[in-house]
Amino acid sequence: MRLAKDLLGEIDNQNLSTNERALLRCSLAKHQEAAGDFEAAREALGELWEGVGARPNVEGLDEESKAEVLMRAGALTGWLGSASQIEGSQEMAKDLISESIRIFEELGNRSKVGEARSGLALCYWRAGAFDEARVTLQEALIEFNESDVEQRAIALHRTALVETSSKRLGEALRVYDQAAPLFAAVTDHSLAAHFHNGLANVLNQLSSVENREDYVDRALMEYTAASFHFEQAGHERYHVEEVKELLIARALQEAEGSVTKASTLLGFKHHQSLISIINIRHPDLQKRRSIIRKRRHHIFSQSRKTRRIPLKPSSVRRTSPITILHVEDNAHVANLVADMFAEKDWRIELCPEGETALLKLTGDEHYDLLIVDNDLPEMNGLELLQRVRKISDRRLTPIIMLSASDCEREAWRAGVNDFLKKPEQIDELPATVARLLKDAAKHV
Repeated sequence: MRLAKDLLGEIDNQNLSTNERALLRCSLAKHQEAAGDFEAAREALGELWEGVGARPNVEGLDEESKAEVLMRAGALTGWLGSASQIEGSQEMAKDLISESIRIFEELGNRSKVGEARSGLALCYWRAGAFDEARVTLQEALIEFNESDVEQRAIALHRTALVETSSKRLGEALRVYDQAAPLFAAVTDHSLAAHFHNGLANVLNQLSSVENREDYVDRALMEYTAASFHFEQAGHERYHVEEVKELLIARALQEAEGSVTKASTLLGFKHHQSLISIINIRHPDLQKRRSIIRKRRHHIFSQSRKTRRIPLKPSSVRRTSPITILHVEDNAHVANLVADMFAEKDWRIELCPEGETALLKLTGDEHYDLLIVDNDLPEMNGLELLQRVRKISDRRLTPIIMLSASDCEREAWRAGVNDFLKKPEQIDELPATVARLLKDAAKHV
């Protein structure tokens, strides 16, 4: 498939006819749609289509170009309508695609009829009409000839999606196995990525249903292949949480449920990082952990306080404890951070809301450091940071943003002293806090 910039360059060619430009716009929209960038696909159609709910502008186009525009507008209506939950969007999409099918049938273009029917089946699938989707895909496959490798592969992949949604996992696996030779011949990375990802999802689910450990290994291989192809395709929407979940599940199994041992197997510096990932992103894995027992001190062991080496008088800079304001609405994260700092002589004050935190920070309470999440109720973390930095006696207060949001660049602009990704970098929090407090003390 040609690159988007090449197609854009051709569209600007003043020597193109109206029909040629329309077909190029459809090709570009199809390219962007395959990459998962549906807004860019809509923009690619330009003056031909204003968006969901609008009738495509096909005046002056020949029948082939007209049918192509209707098919692309219908496909995008389905995708965009689903993403934005626009009521009636799937019916609108079906009407546009059905109109294109009638034109393609009159032109005798069976391959295009099959492609349009394959898109029509997606509309049924999104609406939960799995039987209609299955029948429509079977009709689509009949239309293709041997040379339509890519479209046959897409139709089979969509058939597998329908079977997966219908909880017919065995049938979905059979369809994926049938499609494998076709996808092996496909050169488009985006299509290959979706195939491997879909197959991995089915294997992952079957591994639990049928208790098949060999399916776990196959799923990991397929997720790895999907990750490679998505990266090659520049696909921005893909994430690899399924891979992480499988790896954690396997590590917990080998560690007999011990999070500490599993953390070592996975290469975590601190087992609390793994606990955070399980609690926040993969709560279903909590049942695979061994029973958590409270630690008991040996009757002959000294307490932590008596074992602590006293500081030299010259090294004691302050008598009041370090006070940290932690702005976080997730109880799991808040408890985890509190546990990580339990052995420190630090006072951690929790605040679950942005606006409440701002009220505290505009008051006279002293805070040595702030830890702020971004996804907060009432006022998000970025807005809180911007407003805190305008408070005269808070401008030099060290601030760490600990967040799962992809907002690192914005956080630096807002004035953070460090940014840690949650939960992957949560084990770096104690060292980061200690470093920033040390740096702040030099300027006192």
